[in-house]
Amino acid sequence: MNKHTFKHLPLTHAPQKAGVNELNQLFDFLKGIEEFSMEEKKRKCFGKEITNNTGGIYYIIKDNKYISTVISTAENSCNGSIIAVATDKEY
Repeated sequence: MNKHTFKHLPLTHAPQKAGVNELNQLFDFLKGIEEFSMEEKKRKCFGKEITNNTGGIYYIIKDNKYISTVISTAENSCNGSIIAVATDKEY
């Protein structure tokens, strides 16, 4: 596989950029991912990339259910970092 492997596959579920209204639902989604330790005390600071305008949270929904998410942080005009990539185990 290489960076061109999936180039021609149809995109059936386009990623969406989260706003502050989706943060609680996305937090709950990540709580359901075994590899993440989303303690309830972290809920207040979850999504700071959105509120302080230094990154974003992107997600994919299928059948009204979150199936994948990714967080970008430390964004500036030239680069950023991708963290917290999660996908529902069914996918």
